[in-house]
Amino acid sequence: MKIRNFCYYGYSKEDYLTCSSLILSNNYETTKLVTFWSFLIFCILSALSLFLPITTSFRGIYISFSFITGILLLLFFIFSDFSQIHPLLFSYLQIIVLLSFGIVSTMPFSHERAAIFPVMLVLLPVMFLDNMIRMSAIISAMSLIFCLFSHAVKDFRVSSSDIYNIIVLTFVAILIHYIIQNRKMNSLIHVRDTHILIRKYQAAQNELEIKATFDSLSGLYNRSNFISETDRVLFECNSCERFIALCILDIDQFKAINDTYGHQAGDAAIQITAQKADEILHVIHLEEDCCCEGSSETDCSRNIAGRLGGDEFIFLIMTEDGKDSVINLMKNLLNELNHASADPLKSLEASIGITSVSEIPSSFDILYSQADAALYLAKKSGRNQICVYHEGLS
Repeated sequence: MKIRNFCYYGYSKEDYLTCSSLILSNNYETTKLVTFWSFLIFCILSALSLFLPITTSFRGIYISFSFITGILLLLFFIFSDFSQIHPLLFSYLQIIVLLSFGIVSTMPFSHERAAIFPVMLVLLPVMFLDNMIRMSAIISAMSLIFCLFSHAVKDFRVSSSDIYNIIVLTFVAILIHYIIQNRKMNSLIHVRDTHILIRKYQAAQNELEIKATFDSLSGLYNRSNFISETDRVLFECNSCERFIALCILDIDQFKAINDTYGHQAGDAAIQITAQKADEILHVIHLEEDCCCEGSSETDCSRNIAGRLGGDEFIFLIMTEDGKDSVINLMKNLLNELNHASADPLKSLEASIGITSVSEIPSSFDILYSQADAALYLAKKSGRNQICVYHEGLS
């Protein structure tokens, strides 16, 4: 196994980094629990040492470590943002404090072998997931301090036994830490892969929804979605005082553009028309219910644009300024198209048919047949012009 893989518990650095957010979250929650329970246990032990004679010799140690762990707990929550970003700093401080307690707790029993430190040496590193090299260094350093401390305060026979046990347990602790964290990394990678699959599924679902909603070439609503949105607006805005008009735009001589310049030029003509319509009509793709009842004034101020297919575009215009405002918008759009150019096209011409909603509720089919009749009249009258539907026009 490569050293770099050993450093990350048998996995590559790339795998480790992709799980970094999960590792941070895991270490943060673990550190929070260990810090809280350490403080609580030391407070309980301090209280017991006041009443139980058997723990009197530990009273000063318990009170001291209650104070230390209390400060750590206070800092952990005061600097909560920092502790969430760098939980390992508090993790290592907690390990050092608790192992230090394991070392100091051997003082009252200088003629007995250490009991608390060996247990903590094995258990504490298992709780935190960081870096095999750093954790091994911390375990080894604390073990060395314990050995020096034991040699200084205990007799030779007891200290020799402690040193031997700690040397063995140091390797055991490192091995157990590696095994446990390797399994934890495996679980985190499974969680990461699950999250990736969920995101891919959501992205694919969003893409399908977009394809089902929008025309890929123009970026406007497709036929089916435009019809459903129009019917919804007509139904929900039955009390709306705005002027509502349906406009159909058809690019003139579109077949000749395709035949003369190729389908790429035809696609460019469609894209230019969609772009100009979006700029002039201030089209907003509906993402919320367009309902006037009990809502703000802007709820029914949305214009909807769509491409019905081929070179045919359709717009639902809502305005407070009446029919003249809609006609002026269509004139501006037609003027922009006449002056638009995209090599090899020097300009575009289009015919537009307009009808207004005279009865509420109305339906898309009725409005479409009226606007289509007006469009036919515009084509018949010489193209590149606007015609408005009126009764008697069929």
